[in-house]
Amino acid sequence: MTDAELLRLIVTALSEGRAEIAFSGGLESHMDFPSVVLVVAGYFGFWRGMVRARMRRRFIAKAMADMKTWRRSWSFPGITLRGHGEECQSPQGDWRAFAQGLKESRLKELP
Repeated sequence: MTDAELLRLIVTALSEGRAEIAFSGGLESHMDFPSVVLVVAGYFGFWRGMVRARMRRRFIAKAMADMKTWRRSWSFPGITLRGHGEECQSPQGDWRAFAQGLKESRLKELP
């Protein structure tokens, strides 16, 4: 399979809920709020979830739609793909093998 086909498998699995993507480390460090108790509580209670959901949607729509952007994004640490009982972290993880595992687990689910 080509890299584009493998990436499409991951995007499809994300949209079907068979896989998930998470971000950590430097990808979230751009958010810098004043250290006021009310703002911090509001951030952790409400805003943080909204920012993560928006970041996830934008990442899937933009970075995973273009192979060049995907490869560049995967070179940064902080992206984790989870699904079919496995986890794959950037940049050392093999996202191609993860996508193949998604394909194989999908085939096992089919009657």
